[in-house]
Amino acid sequence: MSAWVLPIWKTIHYVAISVVVGVVALVDLRIFGIAKQLPLRPLQRLMRWAIAAFLVAAVSGYVLMRMNPANSVMPLNAAFAAKLVCLLLIGLNDVLYIATGLKRDVDGVAAGESAPVSARIVAGVSLVLWVGVVYWSWMLSFLAGAI
Repeated sequence: MSAWVLPIWKTIHYVAISVVVGVVALVDLRIFGIAKQLPLRPLQRLMRWAIAAFLVAAVSGYVLMRMNPANSVMPLNAAFAAKLVCLLLIGLNDVLYIATGLKRDVDGVAAGESAPVSARIVAGVSLVLWVGVVYWSWMLSFLAGAI
């Protein structure tokens, strides 16, 4: 295997995660009330890019896991487990956001208006969990085989 294969896959993975976190942070911070001059609906349209980037991150993460299982699952890396827990909780948070109708409420927030408190809570949880994903991704190499 070429010496360039692993760095290329890692770069693809990190860029994809950066796009996901960047878009999600932009939308979540607006839900919090930062840049209130912007309406939320157009910002939420950027989530298509985040979904596409998440799929790229998932595929490249799977490839990285297969290339170097000792860094994640053999034996179980605590950082990898924590990252997966954060991703699972993000998924549940997103289901809550959509199933409760908060997304529909947030879509109606015009420029200068505030999002509902419940939407701000969901956005805060989202931000914290995505910071967790980034942190635990970074910690993967430090905790390889630590359990």
